[in-house]
Amino acid sequence: MNRNIITELDEKRLDELLTYAPEYTEHNAENIKKLFLNKATVKQKTVSGKRIFIGALLAAVLVAVSGITIAAGLGVDFGRIYNSFFNNSEVEYKIEIGQSIESNGMVVTLLSAFTDGDRAHALVELSDLNANRLSDSIRILSSRYRYDFHGGPVSYDEIANTATLALTVILHEPMREGDSLSLPIDTILSGIEPIEGRPIDFDLSSHAHESESISQDAWNEAASSGVKTPGTAAYTGDSEPDIMLLPLNETAFSLDGIDCAIVTNIGIIDGYLHLQIKQTDAYDSNYNNGYFELLDSENNRTSSYFDISINGYRELVFEIPKGLSDYRLAITGEEIENVVHGPWNMSFVIDSEIPKKCLTAVPSASLYFSGIHVTCSPISTTIWLNCPEGFFGDGTLGILKTMHDYYLSFDVPYLTLTDGSVIQLEASVSSFDNTGGSAELESVYFDISKLNSITICGEEYFFA
Repeated sequence: MNRNIITELDEKRLDELLTYAPEYTEHNAENIKKLFLNKATVKQKTVSGKRIFIGALLAAVLVAVSGITIAAGLGVDFGRIYNSFFNNSEVEYKIEIGQSIESNGMVVTLLSAFTDGDRAHALVELSDLNANRLSDSIRILSSRYRYDFHGGPVSYDEIANTATLALTVILHEPMREGDSLSLPIDTILSGIEPIEGRPIDFDLSSHAHESESISQDAWNEAASSGVKTPGTAAYTGDSEPDIMLLPLNETAFSLDGIDCAIVTNIGIIDGYLHLQIKQTDAYDSNYNNGYFELLDSENNRTSSYFDISINGYRELVFEIPKGLSDYRLAITGEEIENVVHGPWNMSFVIDSEIPKKCLTAVPSASLYFSGIHVTCSPISTTIWLNCPEGFFGDGTLGILKTMHDYYLSFDVPYLTLTDGSVIQLEASVSSFDNTGGSAELESVYFDISKLNSITICGEEYFFA
């Protein structure tokens, strides 16, 4: 089964996600964040005047205290799902809007939308008055005050230079008829191309020599200087090895085409290459950040085996068994050709809401689940899988993985209508913690009044 990737996680969004992590408290939030960042650091940069988005690709995205989250369905055709809503004359509960806003030569038109109170699909058209700033590869950034946006092109007209996109808006609190739904769009990125192991014009051998070192405590104290509340360092790996680091701000090297960071120190300590960088004012967590790696003489990419970051400083430590002269500095991610800033702040009143159906049942033959609760609408299907009380003891993470593998060993849950036809659900996100598991799935549009049953882990459950 394919696994999706999760990117675009900034600090604000990460803090929101932490409230859903198992055993979350204000006190241990930083420890959970450190574990999360070890698995899901988002990285970006700039090359030759073009924006670069650098992202770590994740199969298992979150292991925080005792939780596992997997994003599945990399090959899901969401364009087909969206078109089944917006280009279907039989669809009910459509909210027609037609609101247009122009900013920085880009016109965004909110055409129509659907909602079931927990999630919404909104169709928007982008029109570039300045031409040549749109493509069939587009990412929309939102300030995310209350909503999460997931989008993908439905159609792109190269001649007219317009793009039509469907946004999935996940609401953090229920909304009902009569409420106003705001869609704040801040930035439109287009012309996105992947980059893997692009060499950087920087001679490691001429800059990296045997260096003095300082302790991690001294490094943390220096990196936290001027911060009202000292920061907490984030490390890669499952442990925090006792390793010496470079003194801060010993130099200031610029890197060719990169304006989001400078090299503040580089050297060899105990046979390991240390690269210390600091963010500049040009750094942006959405589209101008950077993460570095090494290329050997055979163009094999090597990531840092140790990585510490705090307050805009980052030090990466690389193993160089072949000798420094056999390695080059490189970067991996996505090149973003155009960055257009808004804002385009749109809103509409919810005057129609798609109904939902729910069921609660007890599995008859499940190895792990004592109860199942399902909420279903044509927009999304949410499944909660409860575990028996006291099910978890020692070795929670191992049990979670086994339980999750058990869930994934079955076909993706699917719906059956009263006429016997089947609605396939597309796997999106499934997560498991010490209370059980949940899954979010989507489907093409169907008549909710004809919903009969859902099959989960090989067992069929009927809606009333």
